Amino acid sequence: AASSRAPGGAGPAAAVDGRAGGDLNRIAWIAAGDSAEWLTLTWSVPVRVDRVVLHLPADDARNGTALRLEGCDIKLTQKTERTAAGRLGPLGPAGGSLATRGVLCDLLEIRPGRATGRVLGRRRVAFAEIEVLGSIAPEGFGEPAGPRPAAGEP
Repeated sequence: AASSRAPGGAGPAAAVDGRAGGDLNRIAWIAAGDSAEWLTLTWSVPVRVDRVVLHLPADDARNGTALRLEGCDIKLTQKTERTAAGRLGPLGPAGGSLATRGVLCDLLEIRPGRATGRVLGRRRVAFAEIEVLGSIAPEGFGEPAGPRPAAGEP
């Protein structure tokens, strides 16, 4: 789900389609605005998330794309309990990532900061791809939601 979608854009599903390059109207979530936007991902079974990776659209002077974000807030929850959170940024073409130590998650919320660059010639927020690195954890239905203990911890 997302706060908005730019006219002609593919919508939020495009941010998790495994493609970070190509026609931005087909491979990226492009919001209608340049601030106060959000994107959420949900799972019907818990997942253990080790890292969240955000990919911005590549700079391309031919189509008017050079996106910069002032920052990005990321929050992971499991059964409405926050399990991890962090702020990335500012973000440029290289994007960014947040390590989460294998927390359980059934909801990922991404709130990008204000866009200071452009996507397809307009000031808008966009993600070419969002990667959630981890594994399905059906055992998580009965486990506490916090981080996994590090090796040697009880």
